[in-house]
Amino acid sequence: MNCADHCNRSKYIEPRRTRVIGVLLGKQEGREVELINSVELSFTVENGKNVIDEAFAARRLAAYKTMFPNLDCLGWYTTGSE
Repeated sequence: MNCADHCNRSKYIEPRRTRVIGVLLGKQEGREVELINSVELSFTVENGKNVIDEAFAARRLAAYKTMFPNLDCLGWYTTGSE
């Protein structure tokens, strides 16, 4: 749900974007994966490549780790066609 919300908001908030990028937070025990939340990432497009703002990502992930120490970054998502 968070990923879809992120995508929809990015279409209507300046600057308007069709591509969004984020990370998936959750828990993994063996082969069982539970996705609990997601974190939106800030990025720019340079020479046709997506460049993630690593400082922004590190701050956001550190804040989530403080609030939810049992959640780990399990993957990432991207939507759009840019």
